[in-house]
Amino acid sequence: MNSRLTRLALVTGTAALALTTTGGPALAAPAPTVAVSPSTGLGDGQVVTVTGAGFTPGKLLAVGQCEMENLHCALDDDLEVTADKSGAFSTRITVRKAYKGTNPKDHTEQAVDCAAQACSIAAVDPADGGDNVEYGVSETLSFS
Repeated sequence: MNSRLTRLALVTGTAALALTTTGGPALAAPAPTVAVSPSTGLGDGQVVTVTGAGFTPGKLLAVGQCEMENLHCALDDDLEVTADKSGAFSTRITVRKAYKGTNPKDHTEQAVDCAAQACSIAAVDPADGGDNVEYGVSETLSFS
């Protein structure tokens, strides 16, 4: 699971979108969406529902919690889901108010406090390594 979320964080951190050209101007592919319910008033260890849409049907996705400014991710709670035939998914994940996060770029570890830092749930294709990226990031999580 470590490598899936590492790629998740790399992709999320670069915030790249896949572009398509057809002989004219480049067109951005519609960005997939990720939503978390509930996303506010969260408690440490709470299980939330994560839904996604706009992904490639049948695509395997890594889903995990990341601190977005310095890109440190909770590697212990990530999971994999597969987008259905309409490109959507729904799953449940445990969120942490504080965790030891790992930065995939330099492999440093840092204490993350999601009550003080912006944390989100991201879903990415773990196999594309940042090329032709397909990913979605939720709204910022709010902990009580």
